[in-house]
Amino acid sequence: EMQVMQSQSDELISLVGALGSEYNCPVFSVGDFNAMERTAETGELDAPEIYEKLAGSLTDSKYSAVQTSFGTECAYDHIFIYGSASAQSFTMLSDDYMSAVSDHYPVYADIVID
Repeated sequence: EMQVMQSQSDELISLVGALGSEYNCPVFSVGDFNAMERTAETGELDAPEIYEKLAGSLTDSKYSAVQTSFGTECAYDHIFIYGSASAQSFTMLSDDYMSAVSDHYPVYADIVID
């Protein structure tokens, strides 16, 4: 599936760039990208190269926010920003007791549009 994921990430980057240019506004891409940041625990199936491609073109609010709060679990869920906006805070509700419900976690960000 890596070829499909590569194609989809290219398509997403192109689409948000086109939307941002056409409407002269920031664009937010939120959800499960089936990709995680590269860490010592990241496996090949976590598709870190896809995350790196997305984070190379879009801003991950998780790392750009002034204030952050995380639970105990890693997740594929992200809030990416394209354009003139910045994250003031980012929260992921990812405590281990929630993993029995879903492998997705709620993510929140307070965003300032510049």
